Parts: sequence; structure tokens; C-alpha cells
Amino acid sequence: MVKYLFQTLKLVENSERVSIRITTEDKSLLILVASLENTNLTEFILRNVVPIARQVIENN
Repeated sequence: MVKYLFQTLKLVENSERVSIRITTEDKSLLILVASLENTNLTEFILRNVVPIARQVIENN
């Protein structure tokens, strides 16, 4: 129950959208890698991009 509530709250907090244009090949690659990591494309991108963005800020 608590996990469900946390997930529900998380969905409400994550209401912003970002759109990018990539090649079909790159999208297929990202979807494949996300599935290998047992996650979806959004989570895969966020797990990998947000830490890099924070690191760039720390280094500048």
C-alpha cells in the first residue's frame, strides 16, 4: 500500500514533458538497452542523464 501511494505521488510530481528528435536506429537502441535493464525508456534516460547533468553543474 505504501509503495503504491509513493508511486502515485511520484506520478503527480513528474508532470513535465521533454521531447527530443532522434533517429529510428538510436530510439531502437535505447529501447533495447532499457529492456535489458528491466526498465522503460523514460526511466533509463532519466537514470543516466540526470546524474551527468548534476556532475556538469558541479564541475562548472
